[in-house]
Amino acid sequence: LSERIDPMLINETSLHMRGHVIFRETIVHLLRNEHLEEAEAVVLTGCSSGALGALLNLDRLDEMLSWNAPGCLVVGLIDAGWFLDSPEQILRWQAALNMW
Repeated sequence: LSERIDPMLINETSLHMRGHVIFRETIVHLLRNEHLEEAEAVVLTGCSSGALGALLNLDRLDEMLSWNAPGCLVVGLIDAGWFLDSPEQILRWQAALNMW
């Protein structure tokens, strides 16, 4: 979804899904202009909805840096990225509340 060029129309609202492209181009900019290729370690972090973005892009960042900054350690710090987007997760949450 995040590489779509045209927006998605949902309930008469245009939604642009370009997060992956923005993330990739940000890393390319850092490699070209800020010497990211010299990094020994990179921490990708996000909180709440940003945690989901960090989680979804962590492997992508690791792959990009494995080519451009060999030996760079890439780690993620995911803070409060809890999303109940499937029936199984909702059932687990309800069970946890019952035990509490």
